[in-house]
Amino acid sequence: MASYQRLCITSCTIFFCLLSLSSSQKVTLSLYYEALCPFCAEFIVNRLPKIFETGLISSIDLQLVPWGNAAIRPDGTILCQVLDSSCYVSLALYIIELGHSI
Repeated sequence: MASYQRLCITSCTIFFCLLSLSSSQKVTLSLYYEALCPFCAEFIVNRLPKIFETGLISSIDLQLVPWGNAAIRPDGTILCQVLDSSCYVSLALYIIELGHSI
């Protein structure tokens, strides 16, 4: 029941956001994910394609951000919450997206 309620609320929110936009405006959707997380992978592979299949992508500015469990310290260095391969892969993907070499 809670799942159904969340789906209804999400659908209504998206509908009213899109309804309030003119045809030239897009909603920005930033998806922060952990590179090797099986739950993130399941969402990206099985759920996210629905916005393409339904044509909703034409109203969305989609940004995928491979960040995971990391934080930026005040001195600008990046700290992984858990020092595992997933954090390092996420950081490598993030650096590549920024256009820097590793």
